[in-house]
Parts: sequence; structure tokens; C-alpha cells
Amino acid sequence: MPVATDLITCENTATPKQIRELMNIDGLTNDEVKSHLQKGIEGIHPVIFVYLLHNFVYKFSDSPMELMLITWSADRCITDRKYQQAIGSSIECRRFDKLKEAILSSDDIHATLAYCMSISHAFVNKREYRSEVLLLLAKVYQDLPSPDYLNICQCLKFLDQPEGVAKILKKLLRSENKDDAMMAFQIALILFRMNIKLLLIDIWKTMTRG
Repeated sequence: MPVATDLITCENTATPKQIRELMNIDGLTNDEVKSHLQKGIEGIHPVIFVYLLHNFVYKFSDSPMELMLITWSADRCITDRKYQQAIGSSIECRRFDKLKEAILSSDDIHATLAYCMSISHAFVNKREYRSEVLLLLAKVYQDLPSPDYLNICQCLKFLDQPEGVAKILKKLLRSENKDDAMMAFQIALILFRMNIKLLLIDIWKTMTRG
């Protein structure tokens, strides 16, 4: 199997000979590689092609090579300003540093955060991993120049963290800024309309403790 440096330093256009040398599989011929290349993926970057062909031959998944290729894809997408694709790759390989980089590098951080929130619910099936993604999003929302308390509370709601929601509501209600109080009422109204009674009860109990 080719090492990472062999893959990253290869040329941008795949050729049958180059692919065969990188694959280093006994009995694999140039004609066989060429046949695969002609099946709709001619011109693909050798890094991606080697992964696809290895996957075809060995049927492997979650290998170090696969994770390396997905990470490479995320970096390439960030460089090319294709932030939605970068987010997908970052989530797939669990690279939270790349996920945060893609979000903060985008031209519209709020729209990118909303997209990330959407795909985390639609495509991240494991609850524990989805929770990690939502925690990161809540942190990014919190660290914005003007913290987005509404979406922070949305994340905390999905994370089943009534204490965090209550803390934000109390902070907003105690603020001398009338806009903060209006934001607290807006958050409360949205949560009420979601009909999540048990969470609302827990939020109320937390807020009334003092």
C-alpha cells in the first residue's frame, strides 16, 4: 500500500502506470487500471482514485488511508472555498478542527452554521457523535462577536441541557438592554411552540431555584 507522502506528492492527473505503481498489487495490469479509469472517472486525482480502487479490491472501511483521504478532501475544499463540501468531509472523518476552520472561513458564518446544524441532524446517526458536533456549534455561536443565543439554545435543546438554556434566559432577562429581554421571550416562545414539555419544566425549575 502506498504511504501518505507518495499519495500527496503525486501529479494532478491519474495515469494507468502511475496508479498501478501506487497500488503495488501483484497481477494488476495497466490495462485493468485503464479499464477502471474509463468507467466515468477519468482525470480524477490519483489520491482519490487509489482509494476507490483499494476499496474495490479490498472492501475496507474506516482505515487510516480512508481517513487521510477524507481529511485531504476537507483541506482541498477549504482552499477552494467549497465550504459545504468541507463540512461534509470534516464531519465524516471527525476532524472538528477542520469543521471549525471551514465554518469560520466561510463568507457567511451564520448560513454555514445553519447548514452544519441541518446536516448534523440529517446525516449523523450516532447520538453521541451528533452531540459532539452540536457542542462545537454551540461554542462557535457563543464565540461570535455578537453571541447567537437563539441558536445556542437550539443546540442545548437538542443536547437536552435545560440548565444551559436556563442560564442564558436568566442572563438575558437580567440585562439592562431591552433587546436582550425581547430575545429571552423569543427563545421561550420558540421552545414553547416545540411542545417539549419535560424540557420546559426542567428549564422552569432551574430558573426558579434562584
